[in-house]
Amino acid sequence: GSGLGDLSDVDPAVLLFFHKDGQQGALFIDSRDPNHPKAPFHGLYALRSGNFHARPAYERITSNPYERYFLFYVSPKKCWRIGEKLDPSCREIAWIHGDEVGTGNPSGWPQAVQWNVVGKDRSSNRDAGLRCQPVETSTVASAIA
Repeated sequence: GSGLGDLSDVDPAVLLFFHKDGQQGALFIDSRDPNHPKAPFHGLYALRSGNFHARPAYERITSNPYERYFLFYVSPKKCWRIGEKLDPSCREIAWIHGDEVGTGNPSGWPQAVQWNVVGKDRSSNRDAGLRCQPVETSTVASAIA
C-alpha cells in the first residue's frame, strides 16, 4: 500500500499541481516507516523560481496558508533545513548538514542520508526514516498518476 489510502485525503492543491506541468524538480518528503505518524511538514515540495543562498529552494504545496513549509540551504551554517519561513533566522523543524549530502540538490541525495528533527524541547534527534526524494519516484506520484 502507498499509505495514502484513497485520494480524498490528498490536498486539492497537490492534485492541481500534478495536473499542470510544474513538477520539474519537485520533491516529496515523508517517512520510510509506515508506522511513523505523518508530520505537518511532510508532503510535496515544489521548486521555487530563483535560488536562495545560491541553491534551489522548495515550498510545500498546500491549500492551507497555516501549513506553509520551506526547504532551503543556509550558507553560513552549511546546512539544508525545513522551516515555516524562507528565512535562516527562523527556527528549523528539521535539518541536515551539507557535508552529509555533498554539493548536489536534494533530488540527487543518497537515500540513506539522515535528517535531524527538532523536538518540542528544541533538541535534535536523528530520524532515520525521514526521506526526501524526487517526486517522480515517490509513492504519491504513482498514486495520483
